[in-house]
Amino acid sequence: MLLCAVVVALVGAGCSGDDSSTRPPAELPVDQIAPAVHALEARLGGPQRYTEINAATEGVNLFVAVGGDQEQGWFYRGGQLEPPTEAKEREGAPFDLTSVTIDVGPKLVQQVEQQFPGATVTGVALLDVEGQGLVWALRSKSAKGGELNLFYGPDGTLRAVSPNG
Repeated sequence: MLLCAVVVALVGAGCSGDDSSTRPPAELPVDQIAPAVHALEARLGGPQRYTEINAATEGVNLFVAVGGDQEQGWFYRGGQLEPPTEAKEREGAPFDLTSVTIDVGPKLVQQVEQQFPGATVTGVALLDVEGQGLVWALRSKSAKGGELNLFYGPDGTLRAVSPNG
């Protein structure tokens, strides 16, 4: 249950408060996660330690661990990195990408939408969850409104599926 609560909090954090059930969900730029990571690491001079990477409808959020207990947010959209946010207290456990298949996100989205006909993936995040380790967390919404949280290992292997609600 902790894993579900974490994904609800992190993946759902970018959602607005309006009722989006009457509109089709916007497509997530999951295919931009790998280019965003490459652009950030090129800008910062090499591999980083992250606290979360997620796809939002407008682009990709990358949260980089800085200092002892802080993180700095970067946003990638339209092939460009925007200036970083000010560092703030770190919310997640830092991880590196050495064990991550960073370009597996689009495959996971396609797989979920094929396995659950009529479903749409509404959230994708890569984060370290206490007791679970590093996961790709996907939230899927069915045509009838039901939601599932799906958790994959860093290489894209399915670990768990749980209903949200």
